Amino acid sequence: MLTFTHVWLLISAPPVFTHDKLEEDVTLKVKATHEMDLKFSGWPKPKVTWTLNGKKITEKRIQEDTSYGSTCLKLKDAKRPDSGDYKVTVVNDLGSIEKTIHVTVIGE
Repeated sequence: MLTFTHVWLLISAPPVFTHDKLEEDVTLKVKATHEMDLKFSGWPKPKVTWTLNGKKITEKRIQEDTSYGSTCLKLKDAKRPDSGDYKVTVVNDLGSIEKTIHVTVIGE
């Protein structure tokens, strides 16, 4: 008689960026579209937050898309007030990581 046993091994790990090729200083022209895309890993599943100059982003033209292992902030139709420090924070029970991207919007 055959007996099958399943074993699950879960390894906990703090968040780390796995593909980080973002420029830390970005200059955009007014009305431009720009995406800030980062890949990460960690277990338990990390929580991701984006801020602009330390505040929650509420502007509808700036949209976050996060799934497990990937986060992207898309800035559409850039305006001069969109300039500033965009910070992404990735956190779980074992630690946190962050990246800041300074964006300058130039033009009319």
